[in-house]
Amino acid sequence: MSAKERYIVFNERNQPVELHVDKQVIVVAERGQVELDGAQVAAPQLQGLVTRGLLTVQAAPEEKAKATTGKRKKQSAKPKTGRGRRKPK
Repeated sequence: MSAKERYIVFNERNQPVELHVDKQVIVVAERGQVELDGAQVAAPQLQGLVTRGLLTVQAAPEEKAKATTGKRKKQSAKPKTGRGRRKPK
């Protein structure tokens, strides 16, 4: 994986995943995604989560590739789908 290449990391869990790569913390929301470069994707923690099936990685389309800012990234949570507790009538 080249550091110049961009990848999309998908969280396959119903819980957020916190990645510690390149001296920064990246939070991937439940069932969310984040775009990383090849050096970040090659991190041992991320590769371990991929091996366990908790994260999946795909090459990012070139036209949508974004530069990393070095700031903490946080994906917004998806809206609730109504699977929670029902309100009493």
